[in-house]
Amino acid sequence: MLIPVFLFFFVFEVYLLTHCATFNINDSGETIMVCDLLTISHSPGYPLHTLWGRVNCLLPLGKPMFRVTFSSMLTGTLSVSMVYWILKMMFKEIFSGSASLTAPAPSAPGGIAVDGTSPSTGWGAWLWEVPALFGSLVFALSYQHWFQACGA
Repeated sequence: MLIPVFLFFFVFEVYLLTHCATFNINDSGETIMVCDLLTISHSPGYPLHTLWGRVNCLLPLGKPMFRVTFSSMLTGTLSVSMVYWILKMMFKEIFSGSASLTAPAPSAPGGIAVDGTSPSTGWGAWLWEVPALFGSLVFALSYQHWFQACGA
């Protein structure tokens, strides 16, 4: 349970240290103004972004530009955590299914296998935790996700 919490705070800290303090190269101040004033933007309007940005503009955190950027960073960090959970469940299903095909490891009287893993998991939780963590970090630090999560 500690891995997703550390992942969330690590990625959020990276995004906080590297966020765009001004407008993105492909954006204008209109999206920030629309979130702050709750008005209508040019087409397509981005209604979900506007409402989520407005909720974050109500927070007492600096200027409206930082508040809207904060909402993007928070949403991006939450998506990284969701990718971690999805990958973890997927790898757990794959590896626990393949581990059940092999013979179980011999166990000691306390129910712990000789190699130190639990007999119910076979290979141990590292077999799905490590790839899930690696995959979510690759997603978090990919250029496109980083660029979108660190700008307004």
